[in-house]
Amino acid sequence: MGNIKKFIKITKNIYLLPFDHSCDRPTLGAISGKKGTLVVDAGNSPAHAELFLSGLKDLIRSPARYLALTHWHWDHVFGIAMMNLPTIAQRITNEKLIEMARYAWNDKSLDERVRDGREIAFCRDNIIIELPDRSDLEIATADIIFENRLEVDLGDLTCRIENVGGDHSADSSVIYIPEEKVLFLGDCMNLDLYQPVWTFTTAKLYPLIDKILSYDALYYVDSHHPPVNREELEQDFSELRFIGATVEEKGGNRDAILAIINERMANETDPSRLEIIKRNFSHYLEPFISYY
Repeated sequence: MGNIKKFIKITKNIYLLPFDHSCDRPTLGAISGKKGTLVVDAGNSPAHAELFLSGLKDLIRSPARYLALTHWHWDHVFGIAMMNLPTIAQRITNEKLIEMARYAWNDKSLDERVRDGREIAFCRDNIIIELPDRSDLEIATADIIFENRLEVDLGDLTCRIENVGGDHSADSSVIYIPEEKVLFLGDCMNLDLYQPVWTFTTAKLYPLIDKILSYDALYYVDSHHPPVNREELEQDFSELRFIGATVEEKGGNRDAILAIINERMANETDPSRLEIIKRNFSHYLEPFISYY
């Protein structure tokens, strides 16, 4: 544990432990100021949290003093108790933590919650992979609750935490560090997974895109994808808007939508741009259509 080679330093004072899709571990972050370090998300297990903290201690210039949660989903919160830091969460995030703390986490209980819609199979399966034994799992709650936004002073760095919502989860919050021009997105740009068919809606997506672009950032950290710069983010957002607008214009008519998308790809001469179009098309077309 604690192999510091796994960490990525994206700015002078910000470190990341990258995601691991094999067990749905999200990226964890650390913002290290003169007066203390703020940790972004708690990880999907005590082991994940311990790995992060043990590797981080030799990198940061001040002790970890706060933990900020981007939203309530299991892979971001199961390590709260292990981190044992004053924990900051949006109001809905903490309400969900209180609810989750009452749950039993054995296989039978997980299966029951999948059947009644409180949990989804994707999460259940990854919980079992990451935590085969959940007999002593503790779901801790937050210490500092905010509604819309909250600011944390780390001395020479500022962490502005703001609820932005979106399809993925109403409590989704971003963390902006203006001095470093970094924005932690959490999962706010992801789909709504807690539906029979995973969905994306332009009604929530478009305002969220505008909000994210309003931050003066150079680097954007998504919990389950590599960090991107502003140019890369804007290219992805442009394609998302195009797909969403096409689905809306054609009312979910699959054949008409595919004809427009295929024509767009056929006319694209820039190979890198074509890859962006194909990636967004493969990931997001069906969730947009499923809304209709």
